Amino acid sequence: MLLSLTANDIDIKPMLTYDLVSSSEMFAVDKYSGKLSLVGKLDYETQTSYNLTVMVRVSHSVLLVFVFKVICTQHDSVIRVVSPC
Repeated sequence: MLLSLTANDIDIKPMLTYDLVSSSEMFAVDKYSGKLSLVGKLDYETQTSYNLTVMVRVSHSVLLVFVFKVICTQHDSVIRVVSPC
């Protein structure tokens, strides 16, 4: 797990879902827990950063949007997350 995104709706206790809307095959977000994972192999020479957007939904309505940047280093196993991007 790279990062855990958390959202709450205190008015009601609906089922929140998380959806990675960025076009990156390197990352995935668990639909119900909000855990963001790296699913591909980073390569600094190919791409040095990724802009990611995760939408949190209640039913079909957007409750919250997370926007952030994942930055790779020359040592492909070391990354950092910056928000906002």
